[in-house]
Amino acid sequence: MKKILVLFLLTASFGFSANYKVEVKPNVKIQKEEIEKNNAGIEKAFEKFVEKQKAESIREAELTTQSSQRLGMALTDGMAKQLVYDTQYSIKKIEYISSDIVNLDLEIKIPELDSRNFSEDEMMRVVSKRFKEKTGKPIEILKTTPEKNIKPEWVSTLFQLMSDFTIEKVKTTKIFTYQNATISLKKVNKEWTFHRIVKQ
Repeated sequence: MKKILVLFLLTASFGFSANYKVEVKPNVKIQKEEIEKNNAGIEKAFEKFVEKQKAESIREAELTTQSSQRLGMALTDGMAKQLVYDTQYSIKKIEYISSDIVNLDLEIKIPELDSRNFSEDEMMRVVSKRFKEKTGKPIEILKTTPEKNIKPEWVSTLFQLMSDFTIEKVKTTKIFTYQNATISLKKVNKEWTFHRIVKQ
Protein backbone atom coordinates (compact mmCIF):
# COMPACT_ATOMS: atom_id res chain seq x y z
CA MET A 1 0.00 0.00 0.00
CA LYS A 2 2.83 2.40 0.81
CA LYS A 3 4.34 1.83 -2.63
CA ILE A 4 1.02 2.57 -4.32
CA LEU A 5 0.67 5.83 -2.41
CA VAL A 6 4.17 6.89 -3.38
CA LEU A 7 3.54 5.96 -7.02
CA PHE A 8 0.46 8.12 -7.24
CA LEU A 9 1.40 11.04 -5.06
CA LEU A 10 2.02 13.36 -8.00
CA THR A 11 -0.55 11.90 -10.40
CA ALA A 12 -3.87 12.60 -8.72
CA SER A 13 -6.66 15.05 -9.37
CA PHE A 14 -5.76 18.54 -8.23
CA GLY A 15 -8.22 20.89 -6.58
CA PHE A 16 -7.06 24.48 -6.81
CA SER A 17 -7.72 27.15 -4.25
CA ALA A 18 -7.12 30.86 -4.51
CA ASN A 19 -6.05 30.85 -0.87
CA TYR A 20 -2.37 30.57 -1.57
CA LYS A 21 0.43 32.96 -0.70
CA VAL A 22 2.58 34.61 -3.31
CA GLU A 23 6.18 35.42 -2.48
CA VAL A 24 8.84 37.07 -4.64
CA LYS A 25 12.55 36.67 -4.00
CA PRO A 26 14.14 40.06 -3.16
CA ASN A 27 16.27 40.13 -6.31
CA VAL A 28 13.32 39.42 -8.65
CA LYS A 29 11.86 42.43 -10.44
CA ILE A 30 8.28 41.80 -11.48
CA GLN A 31 5.11 43.92 -11.51
CA LYS A 32 1.94 43.02 -9.60
CA GLU A 33 -0.07 42.90 -12.83
CA GLU A 34 2.36 40.40 -14.32
CA ILE A 35 2.17 38.24 -11.21
CA GLU A 36 -1.62 38.10 -11.44
CA LYS A 37 -1.45 37.15 -15.11
CA ASN A 38 1.27 34.57 -14.42
CA ASN A 39 -0.65 32.93 -11.59
CA ALA A 40 -3.59 32.15 -13.87
CA GLY A 41 -1.21 30.63 -16.42
CA ILE A 42 0.59 28.67 -13.71
CA GLU A 43 -2.61 27.03 -12.51
CA LYS A 44 -3.64 26.16 -16.06
CA ALA A 45 -0.25 24.65 -16.91
CA PHE A 46 -0.22 22.67 -13.71
CA GLU A 47 -3.66 21.19 -14.38
CA LYS A 48 -2.50 20.04 -17.83
CA PHE A 49 0.58 18.42 -16.36
CA VAL A 50 -1.45 16.58 -13.74
CA GLU A 51 -4.01 15.33 -16.26
CA LYS A 52 -1.26 13.83 -18.40
CA GLN A 53 0.47 12.17 -15.44
CA LYS A 54 -2.85 10.88 -14.12
CA ALA A 55 -3.71 9.18 -17.42
CA GLU A 56 -0.26 7.59 -17.66
CA SER A 57 -0.37 6.27 -14.10
CA ILE A 58 -3.84 4.79 -14.46
CA ARG A 59 -2.74 3.05 -17.65
CA GLU A 60 0.32 1.70 -15.81
CA ALA A 61 -1.90 0.32 -13.05
CA GLU A 62 -4.09 -1.39 -15.65
CA LEU A 63 -1.12 -3.01 -17.38
CA THR A 64 0.29 -4.21 -14.05
CA THR A 65 -3.04 -5.81 -13.13
CA GLN A 66 -3.45 -7.45 -16.54
CA SER A 67 -0.10 -9.18 -16.09
CA SER A 68 -1.05 -10.65 -12.71
CA GLN A 69 -3.75 -13.09 -11.65
CA ARG A 70 -3.27 -12.45 -7.95
CA LEU A 71 -6.27 -11.20 -6.01
CA GLY A 72 -4.12 -8.63 -4.25
CA MET A 73 -3.25 -6.96 -7.55
CA ALA A 74 -6.90 -6.85 -8.62
CA LEU A 75 -7.83 -5.14 -5.39
CA THR A 76 -4.85 -2.80 -5.53
CA ASP A 77 -5.69 -1.74 -9.08
CA GLY A 78 -9.18 -0.52 -8.20
CA MET A 79 -8.08 1.09 -4.97
CA ALA A 80 -5.09 2.80 -6.56
CA LYS A 81 -7.22 4.28 -9.34
CA GLN A 82 -9.73 5.61 -6.82
CA LEU A 83 -6.91 7.12 -4.78
CA VAL A 84 -5.79 8.89 -7.95
CA TYR A 85 -9.25 10.32 -8.49
CA ASP A 86 -9.92 11.32 -4.89
CA THR A 87 -6.56 12.67 -3.78
CA GLN A 88 -6.75 16.46 -3.65
CA TYR A 89 -3.87 18.84 -4.15
CA SER A 90 -3.98 22.51 -3.26
CA ILE A 91 -1.42 25.20 -3.89
CA LYS A 92 -0.28 26.77 -0.64
CA LYS A 93 2.40 29.08 -2.00
CA ILE A 94 3.74 30.36 -5.31
CA GLU A 95 7.31 31.55 -4.89
CA TYR A 96 8.93 33.51 -7.71
CA ILE A 97 12.56 32.40 -7.99
CA SER A 98 12.92 34.57 -11.08
CA SER A 99 10.51 36.20 -13.50
CA ASP A 100 10.17 32.91 -15.39
CA ILE A 101 10.71 30.23 -12.71
CA VAL A 102 8.40 29.56 -9.74
CA ASN A 103 8.26 27.01 -6.96
CA LEU A 104 4.85 25.74 -5.92
CA ASP A 105 4.36 24.50 -2.37
CA LEU A 106 1.56 21.93 -2.36
CA GLU A 107 -0.59 20.26 0.25
CA ILE A 108 -1.69 16.74 -0.67
CA LYS A 109 -4.84 15.31 0.93
CA ILE A 110 -4.87 11.51 0.52
CA PRO A 111 -7.82 9.24 1.40
CA GLU A 112 -6.77 6.49 3.79
CA LEU A 113 -8.00 2.99 4.53
CA ASP A 114 -7.00 1.30 7.75
CA SER A 115 -8.59 -0.52 10.69
CA ARG A 116 -10.57 2.61 11.59
CA ASN A 117 -12.69 2.44 8.44
CA PHE A 118 -11.90 -0.85 6.69
CA SER A 119 -12.68 -4.35 7.96
CA GLU A 120 -12.07 -7.60 6.11
CA ASP A 121 -15.01 -9.14 7.98
CA GLU A 122 -17.33 -6.39 6.74
CA MET A 123 -15.94 -6.76 3.21
CA MET A 124 -16.62 -10.50 3.16
CA ARG A 125 -20.16 -10.06 4.49
CA VAL A 126 -20.96 -7.51 1.79
CA VAL A 127 -19.16 -9.42 -0.97
CA SER A 128 -20.83 -12.71 -0.02
CA LYS A 129 -24.27 -11.15 -0.28
CA ARG A 130 -23.52 -9.49 -3.62
CA PHE A 131 -21.89 -12.67 -4.98
CA LYS A 132 -25.10 -14.62 -4.29
CA GLU A 133 -27.19 -11.88 -5.92
CA LYS A 134 -25.03 -11.86 -9.07
CA THR A 135 -24.31 -15.56 -9.55
CA GLY A 136 -27.14 -17.28 -7.72
CA LYS A 137 -24.48 -19.28 -5.88
CA PRO A 138 -23.19 -18.99 -2.30
CA ILE A 139 -19.62 -17.74 -2.12
CA GLU A 140 -18.63 -20.99 -0.37
CA ILE A 141 -18.87 -22.70 -3.77
CA LEU A 142 -15.40 -21.35 -4.51
CA LYS A 143 -14.04 -23.44 -1.63
CA THR A 144 -16.11 -26.59 -2.08
CA THR A 145 -15.82 -26.94 -5.87
CA PRO A 146 -12.74 -28.70 -7.32
CA GLU A 147 -10.45 -26.12 -8.92
CA LYS A 148 -10.90 -27.52 -12.43
CA ASN A 149 -14.68 -27.07 -12.16
CA ILE A 150 -14.65 -23.47 -10.90
CA LYS A 151 -16.14 -21.21 -13.52
CA PRO A 152 -13.90 -18.27 -14.54
CA GLU A 153 -16.85 -15.88 -14.21
CA TRP A 154 -17.18 -16.78 -10.52
CA VAL A 155 -13.59 -15.77 -9.89
CA SER A 156 -13.84 -12.57 -11.95
CA THR A 157 -17.08 -11.68 -10.15
CA LEU A 158 -15.40 -12.17 -6.77
CA PHE A 159 -12.44 -9.98 -7.77
CA GLN A 160 -14.73 -7.27 -9.11
CA LEU A 161 -16.95 -7.25 -6.01
CA MET A 162 -13.96 -6.99 -3.69
CA SER A 163 -12.49 -4.20 -5.80
CA ASP A 164 -15.85 -2.40 -5.80
CA PHE A 165 -16.01 -2.62 -2.01
CA THR A 166 -12.56 -1.09 -1.53
CA ILE A 167 -13.38 1.66 -4.04
CA GLU A 168 -16.56 2.51 -2.13
CA LYS A 169 -14.57 2.74 1.08
CA VAL A 170 -12.03 5.10 -0.50
CA LYS A 171 -14.81 7.30 -1.90
CA THR A 172 -16.64 7.59 1.42
CA THR A 173 -13.73 7.76 3.86
CA LYS A 174 -13.44 10.71 6.20
CA ILE A 175 -9.89 9.77 7.18
CA PHE A 176 -7.06 11.46 5.32
CA THR A 177 -3.33 11.87 5.53
CA TYR A 178 -1.64 15.10 4.52
CA GLN A 179 1.70 15.47 2.81
CA ASN A 180 3.64 18.36 1.34
CA ALA A 181 5.56 18.64 -1.91
CA THR A 182 7.27 21.38 -3.89
CA ILE A 183 7.53 21.48 -7.67
CA SER A 184 9.02 24.00 -10.06
CA LEU A 185 7.43 25.50 -13.18
CA LYS A 186 9.24 27.40 -15.90
CA LYS A 187 7.92 29.90 -18.44
CA VAL A 188 9.07 29.09 -21.97
CA ASN A 189 7.85 31.22 -24.89
CA LYS A 190 5.27 32.83 -22.59
CA GLU A 191 3.87 29.42 -21.58
CA TRP A 192 4.29 27.88 -18.11
CA THR A 193 5.42 24.25 -18.10
CA PHE A 194 6.53 21.68 -15.54
CA HIS A 195 10.22 22.07 -14.76
CA ARG A 196 11.17 19.66 -11.96
CA ILE A 197 10.25 18.20 -8.59
CA VAL A 198 11.98 20.20 -5.87
CA LYS A 199 10.82 18.20 -2.84
CA GLN A 200 8.39 15.37 -2.16
